[in-house]
Amino acid sequence: MKINWSKYTSIEQLRDNIKSVKIQGATNVALAVVRGMEVFIESFKGESSQLAGEVVKVGKMLANARHNEPMARNAVRFLEKKLEEKFSSTGGRVDAIAVSQINSEYLNLVERMKDGVLKSSEGLGPVKYAFTHCHSSTVERILKNLSEKNTGFKVACSETRPLFQGRITAANLSNQGVDTTLVVDSGAPNFAADRSFFPIDVLLIGADEITADGGVINKIGSYGIAVAAKSSGTPVYVVASLLKVNPEMTSNNVQIEMREPSEVWEDAPKDIKIYNPAFELVNKELITGYITESGIVKPEDVLSKLHETYPWAY
Repeated sequence: MKINWSKYTSIEQLRDNIKSVKIQGATNVALAVVRGMEVFIESFKGESSQLAGEVVKVGKMLANARHNEPMARNAVRFLEKKLEEKFSSTGGRVDAIAVSQINSEYLNLVERMKDGVLKSSEGLGPVKYAFTHCHSSTVERILKNLSEKNTGFKVACSETRPLFQGRITAANLSNQGVDTTLVVDSGAPNFAADRSFFPIDVLLIGADEITADGGVINKIGSYGIAVAAKSSGTPVYVVASLLKVNPEMTSNNVQIEMREPSEVWEDAPKDIKIYNPAFELVNKELITGYITESGIVKPEDVLSKLHETYPWAY
């Protein structure tokens, strides 16, 4: 389901909705950052010479509203690099129209990126049974495409507690006519390993952040399912744009966002401590490959492929 970004007319509203995961998914967070910069431009009343610096500040504030959002930060980076080019040709004068045009370029880039990832997924070959965790609009699109190309195709989704993003995936796919099974989180690893009931051909997960050495940070629960799939000989593919690669992070210095305990247990006894990480690391050894806009990429090659595909990326 596409978001109606025009309804967001407040930067504070966008920031709060990113933080609360009302806007969820790396691509949507990046688009929210672009929308926030547009909202700022529409209300900007300062000196034109200040526009570029101020809009970048707003973009960075939104892109850092949550940890593990490199794609959102790359949206701001794209604007910065394009503004540098504009500065060199206009003597430092950049107006609101120019900034809006750059943001539109990024939105077009995102659409091309999603189309490229879908095309790369054709390298998976025939798939009858697929399993996924959490919610990724790009994974969802690939699964729908697989269902159209493979007779008898079935997909299983984990529920993805505590916010149940997996229900979004399950409902969307079922509404599109895909044979869908929802799996309780505690049963997901065994479901992935036990081929007698649902012999999965591939595990497809999304990504919130990709480390420079080829690991992936994805929704909590991804690691256990990936281990189970790998142990049963099932390939594990990460569906993600290269814009999610963070060159400054490796598997040894991962930072994980911790969420509010109330998401897990709203009225928990006060002496109980609740561990509620949003994400976890899946090491590169568990990953068969990354399905990206530049083809299926080996984990150890993601950083070089990022620089090759997007020289401007941070």
